[in-house]
Amino acid sequence: MIEEYGVVRDDALQNYVNLVGQWVAQQSGRKDVTWRFGVLDSPAINAFSAPDGYVFITRGLYALADSDDALAAILGHEIAHITGKHALTIVARNDAFTAGLGQLVQRSGEARKVDGQLKQLNLGVDLVVKTLFEKGFDPQTEFAADATGRQLAVTTGYASGALRAVLVR
Repeated sequence: MIEEYGVVRDDALQNYVNLVGQWVAQQSGRKDVTWRFGVLDSPAINAFSAPDGYVFITRGLYALADSDDALAAILGHEIAHITGKHALTIVARNDAFTAGLGQLVQRSGEARKVDGQLKQLNLGVDLVVKTLFEKGFDPQTEFAADATGRQLAVTTGYASGALRAVLVR
């Protein structure tokens, strides 16, 4: 993500986002994660999370986060994706799917043909990650992250309606 968009070159802004993010993340129950927060230099209205505690908000979405409450809610939502291991679940599902297809190839009388078709589809983790960043999670996963993120923000002292306000904007 950093390679694609770059980061906003504003130390005060990056420190502020990290301060709010670290505070919210402390309440997540994941003491085993080293949390890292940053603002990507993109006008798009989006935020991203990745395993190992990486959370990014775009410059465009940050502009809509007009309060500490809103920023905490957005970061809480992304923290919830990590604590819920949402991306890892999708990667695991893809690995199981790919393994199942591998078994099918081995048992198929036309193994070379099927194997060639699978290689053309490029069914791998990279494809899953790209899909997540471009399309996001399914609605149920997003709603779960909304609820958990809202609760994390409230637990850390932020207003409860901030995420909804940002989503409406």
